[in-house]
Amino acid sequence: MRSLAIGLTLRAAPLPRELPVASGRGLGAETEASRTKDMPKRLKASRVLVADPSYPRAALIASALRGIGVRNIALAGSSDEIDSLLSDRHFDAAVVSFDIRPKPVAELVSALRRGRSANAHLPVLAVGGRITFQELNLANLAGVNRVLEMPISGDILRDRLLAILRNDPSESGGFQEI
Repeated sequence: MRSLAIGLTLRAAPLPRELPVASGRGLGAETEASRTKDMPKRLKASRVLVADPSYPRAALIASALRGIGVRNIALAGSSDEIDSLLSDRHFDAAVVSFDIRPKPVAELVSALRRGRSANAHLPVLAVGGRITFQELNLANLAGVNRVLEMPISGDILRDRLLAILRNDPSESGGFQEI
């Protein structure tokens, strides 16, 4: 024990007997086995589009998705790639960064909602680091289902993804998730 000059006594916290071991399969992997039995089959079979201009960030989000059980993941680095993928394939959900260009996320989602493709009602989870009120407002008006501020954990990502797949606005408190 050490005493500080202000009269507080600090004690070292005991270390836990077992530390979670990361399996190297992404965020949330250390508890994946404990959650897998309770995880809805729908999440495992979901096809998710991850769009971020930063490949390391997109890979991190994809890793978090793999950690919660999603196996079918497509990556896009620009809004043009998103348009190309959405014209060819059907997705169950999309995780799109606010940093996506040349079209911003609000414009991209607005065009998606106006379209007649099978993906017109695609649930969209928008993620970003420093999201302004204006960006939030535009995303809401465009039809983004949920917004998450980075950094995000595997648990939060799983909960929000399940909420948008179920199309349940009561889960996780509505539109704004910051």
